[in-house]
Amino acid sequence: MATRGVLRAVSVVLVLSLLLLNGLPQQAFAATRAADIIALNGLSSEWSPSLNLNWAGDPCLNSWTGVSCDSTNTTVIALNLDGYNLRGQLPPDIGGLTNLQTLELSANDGLTGNLPKELGNLLNLQVLSLQWCNFTGTLPVELGNLIQLTFFGVNGNRMTGQIPPVLGNLQNVTWFDLSINQFSGPLPVSTDPTSGGVGLDNMTAVMHFHFNNNSFSGQIPGEIFSLPNLIHLIFDHNKFTGNIPTAVGNSPKLEIIRMDFNQLSDVMPSELTTVATLTDVNLRSNQLSGAVPDFSGLTKLQALDIGYNSFDPHVFPSWAQNGTFSQLMTLSMPNTSIIGSLPDAVFRLPAINTLDVRSNQINGSLDFTGPVSETLTTIVLDDNQISGFSGQPLLQNGGNIDINISLYDNPICQNRYLQPRLAGCDRFAQDRFQAAKGNCTNRCGSKTLNPKSCICATPLSLNLMLTAPSMAYFTNEDATVLEKELAEDITNSSTSIDKASLKPDQIYIQNAFTTTDMRISLTILVFPVTGDSLEQGERNAIVHIIRQHKFDISYGPYNLPEDTFRVLKKGVTLTTVAIVFIGLGGGIALLLCIGITLYAIRERRNTILALDPFANWVAGSDDKNGRRPELKRARPFSLTELKEATNNWSQVLGEGGYGKVYRGTLKNGELVAIKKANKDSMQGLNEFRNELELLSRVHHRNLVDLVGFCYKSSEQCLVYEFMSNGTLRERLYEKVETPLSWETRLDIIINAARGLAYLHDHASPPIIHGDIKSANILLNHKMVAKVADFGLGKVTALDGESIDYSDEIKGTMGYLDPEYVQTQIHTDKSDVFSFGVVMVEALTGKSPTHGGKDRTREIRNAFDTEGLAGVRSLMDPFIQGSIPDHELHLYLMAALRCTEAFGEGRPTMTEVVKELESLANGGGLASGGISIRMHGENKSPDVYSDTASLVNTSTSTSSEKGKDGHGNAFHYSGAYGVLRRLGSRS
Repeated sequence: MATRGVLRAVSVVLVLSLLLLNGLPQQAFAATRAADIIALNGLSSEWSPSLNLNWAGDPCLNSWTGVSCDSTNTTVIALNLDGYNLRGQLPPDIGGLTNLQTLELSANDGLTGNLPKELGNLLNLQVLSLQWCNFTGTLPVELGNLIQLTFFGVNGNRMTGQIPPVLGNLQNVTWFDLSINQFSGPLPVSTDPTSGGVGLDNMTAVMHFHFNNNSFSGQIPGEIFSLPNLIHLIFDHNKFTGNIPTAVGNSPKLEIIRMDFNQLSDVMPSELTTVATLTDVNLRSNQLSGAVPDFSGLTKLQALDIGYNSFDPHVFPSWAQNGTFSQLMTLSMPNTSIIGSLPDAVFRLPAINTLDVRSNQINGSLDFTGPVSETLTTIVLDDNQISGFSGQPLLQNGGNIDINISLYDNPICQNRYLQPRLAGCDRFAQDRFQAAKGNCTNRCGSKTLNPKSCICATPLSLNLMLTAPSMAYFTNEDATVLEKELAEDITNSSTSIDKASLKPDQIYIQNAFTTTDMRISLTILVFPVTGDSLEQGERNAIVHIIRQHKFDISYGPYNLPEDTFRVLKKGVTLTTVAIVFIGLGGGIALLLCIGITLYAIRERRNTILALDPFANWVAGSDDKNGRRPELKRARPFSLTELKEATNNWSQVLGEGGYGKVYRGTLKNGELVAIKKANKDSMQGLNEFRNELELLSRVHHRNLVDLVGFCYKSSEQCLVYEFMSNGTLRERLYEKVETPLSWETRLDIIINAARGLAYLHDHASPPIIHGDIKSANILLNHKMVAKVADFGLGKVTALDGESIDYSDEIKGTMGYLDPEYVQTQIHTDKSDVFSFGVVMVEALTGKSPTHGGKDRTREIRNAFDTEGLAGVRSLMDPFIQGSIPDHELHLYLMAALRCTEAFGEGRPTMTEVVKELESLANGGGLASGGISIRMHGENKSPDVYSDTASLVNTSTSTSSEKGKDGHGNAFHYSGAYGVLRRLGSRS
C-alpha cells in the first residue's frame, strides 16, 4: 500500500510537470478540478501498464479517451472504458470522482478483485456498468448510498455472497442485473426481521430483475410480485425451492417470467394464469406436480415452457388448441406426462412456430389431412409412441409448407420396411439458421464481406445473447427483422455523447444458435458505409448504447456477454518526461510480450482442442495402433461441464470394470448417465475409442444413444441418455422391488433382439457387439429395452463374412460362445449365443452361473428329460403360472436354438426377432409400424396401416425329432410375417 501511495504522489507530480512542459497557456491553468485529476491518475497508476489510452494533458481540455466532462469542462461526469483491455483492480481512488454520473468499465476481463466501498461516495452516479469483468467478493453495502442510480449491472463476474438488503434503497433503478455470478442465499425483502425494514420490494421503479445463473436459494418472496413497474423477472438456473407464491397474481405489469432450472415444487398456482400481461412463461426443469392449470386466460402469451416437471398424467390440454392464443409462437411441454393422441387443432394456432412435446406418451397417428398454420416450422415428437401419420402438411391455400418433424425413438421409425428412411427419425437437430449469402461475387481476402452491400471491410463484431426469447429457434426471417430493428433503435438512441447512425444494410447477423440454457446467441457484424471500418466514436457509441440497454428490442431482454470492440489508438505527442518513461517501460514491455506470447500459445492450444478434442490423443499401453477416434456424430464436453452436471461426481449409479457410472443433469435439463474411466481400469483407450466410434455411427430405438464424450489425456468419459429403470440384470435378481411380469420380460427380450438385429443386419458396415449380457440391456422410463456398452464391439466386413479374429478371449463368463472360446474367432453368431443365454436368464430369474451351475445347460437337460414340467421347476416362481405351455414351448425352442454348440445351427438375430414377434402377437407382429414411399417432387406419402394387421402371418408349430438328449435334437420352423400393403392415400 505504501508503494501504491508513492506511485500516486509521483503521478501527480508527473501530471503537473507535463502541463508545464507542454507550454500551452490553457494548460498552465488546469481546467479540470484537482480532485478529479488525482482520482484519474490513481486509476492510471493501478491499470498501468495495461492502459493504452490518450491520457495526457488536462482531462477535460484534452479530451482524455473515455472521459467526458460537463459543459464547463471542469468536472468529470462520465468514464466510459468499455472493452479497453484494462488489467488490475478498481482502486479506491474511484471514489474521488464525486460528480461522476456514468461509470462504464464492462468487457474488461483483466479487472479483478473486490469492488471498493468508495463506490458509495459517487452520490451522483446514475449508471454503474461493470459487466463481464472478473470482479470477485461481495457487493459493498455502501452501494446502497447510490440513490440516483437508474442502471445497475454487475452481471458476468465471479462475485459471491448475499444481496445486501440496503440495495433496496436504490428506488430509481430500472435495470438491476446480477446474473451469471456466484451469488447465494435468500432474496432480501423488507418484511424479513433481519433486513432492517428494507429489501428488494422497496425498489419501486425497477422494471428488470435479472438474477439468472447464480446459486440463490430459499423461497421466492411473494413481496416482489407487487412491484408496480416490474416487467421482466429472470430467476432461472438457481436453487430456489418451495412453491411459486400465489402472490404472483398481484403483478400489474409482468410480461416475462423465467424460473426454469430451479427446485420449485408443489402445485402450480392458478393465480399465475390470471396475469393477463404475461407474454413469456418458462418453468422448465423443476419439481412441479399436480394438474397442469388452464392458461387460456393469457391471451398475450408468445412462449410457454413447462417441460420436465412431474405433472399428473393428462391428455393434451384443450386450452392449448384454443384459437384465442393468437400470438403463441412456442409451446414446449416435453416430459409432462401427456397421454393419448395429439389433436391436429394445435397445428392451426395462428402464430405457432415450434411445438415440442418430446418424452411423453403420445400415441396414434398424426393427422395432417387438414391445413396447418403458415408459421409452423418445427414439431418435436421424440420419445413418444407415434405409429404413423396421414396426409401431408399443407397451408390453408393448399400450398406446401416446410416443417421439420422429429420422430426419433417412436415406433414409426423402427419399421425396417420403411423406404426411404424418414429424415425425422434421426435425433433432432435444433439449430438450422443459415446466414444470408447475398449475390456478391467479389472476394475480400483478410477483410470481411458484407453480403448486403458487397463491400469489404473490418466490421465491429458483437455477440448478443437473447435471454428470454419467445422463439425456440432463430430463423432467417427473425434475422431480417432484428437487423432492421437494431439499426433504427441504435440511431434513435444516439445522443450528443453517443453519436451513431445506422441503416439495416450495415447490420448483418452472421450466426445464431440456441444455447443449453435455453437462450439464443447471435453473432452480429456492423459494417461501415464506406472505408475500412467504423469511426472510433461510432464504434464506441454503438457498444455503449447496446450495453446500457438504452432501448428494448421486441425479441425481449438481451445481454452483450463479450465483443471484439477495441478503440483505435490516437496519435500522442510525447514530452521529454514521457520519452524517459518509455525507456523505463521497455523492460516491462518485454516481459509483457513474453507473457502475451505464452498466453497466446495456451489460447491457441485451447482453440485447437475445441475444434479437435483429440488433438492431444496419446496412445496407452493397450492401444496397439494409437489411432485417434473417427466420429460421425458426438458432442464434446469439458470435464468441468460433467463435474457440474454430476454435482462433483456425487451421484453414483453403478460401477463396473471400466469405471463408475454417474447420474448427471446437463444445463438444458437433460438427464444423462456418465461413464467415467478409472485410471487403473483394465479396459483402456481401445475400448473408449471403440465405443465412441460405434455409437456415433448407429441410431436405433433399441440402442442406447450416445449424447457425447470427454477426452482429456488422463480422463475419459462417455455420456449416454439416462435409462431410469437400470439394467435387466438388476430388475431380474439384483435390485428386485416388483418382479417383472412375463409380458414385460418378453417385451424387453424382443426390443433387445431388435437392437442386436439392427447391428448385425442393418448397420453399414455390420457390427458385432461382443459382450451381450443382461447387465448391458438397459431399461428407460417406459421399460423399453436398449442394448448398451459397445466397448468390445467390432466392425465387420460387408462381404457376408462377419468374422473377427481375436488374440485373447474377451467377454463375460456364462455368456461366452463355446465355439468362440475354442477358435478365438468372433462372429455374429457369438452374439446370438449370448443372447440365447439372456433369454434363459429372463426365464429363470437367476444369473447364468447361479450356484456354480450352467443354467442354460441345466434348462436344456431338464427339457430333454422331463419336457416342459422339468423346465417349469427351474423357472422364476413369479412367472411359473403365467405362461401357457404353447408360449413357453415356442420361447424355449428359440432360446435353445440360439445356444446351439455350433454357430451354423443358430438362427440370425433377424430370424430371432421374427419368431419372438410372432410369439408375442399370437401369430402377428408384436408392434406395428407404417411404411411410407415418397413419390415425385412433392414427396407425398403413401400411407400404410399402423396396426398389427400390417402383417399377414401364418404360424407353423415346431416339429420335434425326439428327445434323445442331444443339444441339436429339435428342428423349429418359426412364423414369419409377410408385409401386405393395405392401401394408400396422398
